[in-house]
Amino acid sequence: MYNLGFILYTVASLALTVDPYTGQAGAQWLVIGRILQGIGAAFLVANSGAILTDAFPPDQRGLALGINNVAGISGSFLGLVLGGALAAIDWRLIFLISVPFGLFGTVWSYLKLREIGHREPTPIDWGGNISFAAGLTLIMIGITCGIQPANRPR
Repeated sequence: MYNLGFILYTVASLALTVDPYTGQAGAQWLVIGRILQGIGAAFLVANSGAILTDAFPPDQRGLALGINNVAGISGSFLGLVLGGALAAIDWRLIFLISVPFGLFGTVWSYLKLREIGHREPTPIDWGGNISFAAGLTLIMIGITCGIQPANRPR
């Protein structure tokens, strides 16, 4: 999933750079590209902690996870500053700048990371998944409708 995250993030970044549309279609392209970029980034963030936990002994895990978090926060800060500077030149550069990092990360992860655990098939928790989805849906409906006045005309 980590490798897939790098690929998805990089491909989405490249697709955002070459937005072929204008107007509403261009905006939709950007929204879909950012969603895909976010999914790829979520794969990376979610799996990096697990990879570090497996790679470091218990007495060094805190340091490794801390450095990982500091690197993520630093990257977010630098991205804002660099993105602002690049947007003044061309807005497409804010997406293009991450492509070399994504390519490097993709190649590095495929060459260096190895599966060290073993997998056991486990059944899907259908009840838990369905109740989670239903609860999340109800929360989203509540948030969406809750901001509307109760006496608004329909």
